[in-house]
Amino acid sequence: MVELRQVNKSYKNKAVLINLSLSVKRGQIFGLTGKNGSGKTSLLKIICGLEKADSGVVRIMDGIPGKSTTGASLYETGQLINELDGYTFLNFIGRIYKIPVFEIEKRILELSSYFEFSDVLYKAIGSYSTGIRKKISISAAIFHKPHLLLLDEPFENLDTTAHQKLVTLLKTYISPEKTIIITSGQTDHFLELTDNIAVLSDGRIMDLDADTGLQKIHGKNKNSPETDK
Repeated sequence: MVELRQVNKSYKNKAVLINLSLSVKRGQIFGLTGKNGSGKTSLLKIICGLEKADSGVVRIMDGIPGKSTTGASLYETGQLINELDGYTFLNFIGRIYKIPVFEIEKRILELSSYFEFSDVLYKAIGSYSTGIRKKISISAAIFHKPHLLLLDEPFENLDTTAHQKLVTLLKTYISPEKTIIITSGQTDHFLELTDNIAVLSDGRIMDLDADTGLQKIHGKNKNSPETDK
């Protein structure tokens, strides 16, 4: 479970999270949506320990943010090591988490095949297209099979096939022991995937119900005939 109570965060006197309280149950796929600058990425960084809240309480299922190896956030493309090839980079990620060598090899093979980047696996990451870089980032985030998986805009720059494969993978990945939190400005991604949605606006939670949250953005209900087609 992830729990935040009255969390505040500012950068250079600009408030990005304001008295934010949120609870995500174990076993859920939870969506965070909102416009750019609404605080989605800052919230994920606080949950995984990359940033520290100015005030408030943050609890995750197995301890203090940043102190556990069971949580992961999506590697941003800027964090990829351009000089390495995809195989060496993923191998490096596996060794960080002390995954056995034979298991590292197996996961690299499975992920590169599933996301269809086997043909560039041994080429430098710096030569990859934006879409391939996103696939490598997603693969790195899920490589050690964390209990708490944080994905920041995972659908961005993915083609239709890769998009659907990611949806399928996340549906398979979730279990009673695992929790996924996803951010996206495109709420259509949440219709087929999430158990609940929070709408962030100017650092505050607007809504915690998937139907009414989507209604505020799209002007229609998730279960309307238009979306059931």
